[in-house]
Amino acid sequence: MKLKWCITIICLLITGNNLALAQKKSNKKTRRSATEQVVPGVVQPTWESINERGYPQWFSDAKLGIFIHWGLYSVPAYAGKEGYAEWFYRGIMTNQKGRLKVMRHYADSSASVFDQYAALKDHWHAELWNPDQWAQLFKDAGAQYILLVTKHHDGYCLWDNQSTYDERKDWNSVKSGPHRDICAELSEAVRKKGIRF
Repeated sequence: MKLKWCITIICLLITGNNLALAQKKSNKKTRRSATEQVVPGVVQPTWESINERGYPQWFSDAKLGIFIHWGLYSVPAYAGKEGYAEWFYRGIMTNQKGRLKVMRHYADSSASVFDQYAALKDHWHAELWNPDQWAQLFKDAGAQYILLVTKHHDGYCLWDNQSTYDERKDWNSVKSGPHRDICAELSEAVRKKGIRF
């Protein structure tokens, strides 16, 4: 267990360092001449404006940030050749054999692909999740910010999103799965530790 956490922390540190280097390169590219007029905080709906927007100083100064992917795809926790478990839904949509085989443990394989994937919400309980423990771990690791992917491509939200889709009224972590507002709970715990969220 300790080895698993050590490897995770090392990977996070490497990722944070690489992001910081990329940020420094990006900041050099986006510096403007003194004659250019830029309204701070205003981004126009153009790719040029978006690409030149820069980053907040706190982000540039941060040495370590932690990005969290956690959702229904964590139930099978299976990754194919590309190595991303969070793309599990896409894998069953495109009939990837390994993922379809794994899904047989969770759902009726004769059901629609969406219904098979939706069955995972009945298996995701997060019963051992303690956001205060996570926040302390992040603080101990030296993280200055946390980014939680609150909704991945499967559309399942980690907050009560009040979905407008009739068939997806329970397509979030408050109304199904763990029945918890993961986003609010983690946000509160992390901010109590002085970490940006």
